[in-house]
Amino acid sequence: MEKSAEIILNKLKETESKISIKKEHLRTVYVDGISGDGLVITTLTGNKQVVNIAIDDSILTDKNTLEEHLITALNNALAKVSELREKEISAIKKEEFPDLLDF
Repeated sequence: MEKSAEIILNKLKETESKISIKKEHLRTVYVDGISGDGLVITTLTGNKQVVNIAIDDSILTDKNTLEEHLITALNNALAKVSELREKEISAIKKEEFPDLLDF
């Protein structure tokens, strides 16, 4: 029984290491969120860091419109990043522990 526990513990450590490496890689992945057919474009890394915000000059004078488009673009990018992260991390978990449904 001790040998099984040791094997599982080693497998968990290996999985943790792979997830850590994947998270590091996600720092170099960029995802855009777009609002208003490109009036506002936000760019986030795969680790949810905002790295760029592009705003069309035509909405700079309308604060409310700008705020709405900025929120929409950020939420759009965050949703894409969350989906990407879940997909990447789940793939590692399934690879390492194919018999477990979800943990």
